Amino acid sequence: ADPERGSLICTSGWTVFSLDGEGHRTDLAEMVRYLGYEDGVLYVQDYSQHEEAILWRLAWDGQWTELARVTVEYGGNSGPIITQLETAGNTVYFLYGAYDGTANVFQGGWLAAAKLDGSGCDILTGVPFDRFFLREWDGTVTLVYPDEYELSWDGETALELDAETGETAQTNGPVWFRPVGVLFADGDCI
Repeated sequence: ADPERGSLICTSGWTVFSLDGEGHRTDLAEMVRYLGYEDGVLYVQDYSQHEEAILWRLAWDGQWTELARVTVEYGGNSGPIITQLETAGNTVYFLYGAYDGTANVFQGGWLAAAKLDGSGCDILTGVPFDRFFLREWDGTVTLVYPDEYELSWDGETALELDAETGETAQTNGPVWFRPVGVLFADGDCI
């Protein structure tokens, strides 16, 4: 929802649209996969491409900004797909990879960072699972994700990547979820 504009952001198939308070529909983008909405901006993946994942920033005024183009060596059933994104400052952090097999299992992927003005994208590290958590603390952005040797994310082990320095460290304590879905690491809410 966008309370400032009095609109809801909705999806139907591969179309993203808004609904105003009176139920009027405005199509915003077609052949896209909705990824997120923050501060009046939509983040979508161009779904007309199967060989690469293109991350776009779509403003309410209709301006499209390409943030990143990424590929995977083997696209599996899905082709390269952006599974999640989080923004911090002037950067969007996202995870991409591919799904394959009859169970459509994630085949591993990469964490990447792209500037919101479209001026560049960097691959940060490989990851085994299709989720990560972003923690902003004292001006430092840390990305939390499981170790590649974890068969399931049990919360006991997680890696923390300092997005600025590229340094990776293992958590000093357990990472777990509260019933409301808030992630905690070392006793601090992420």
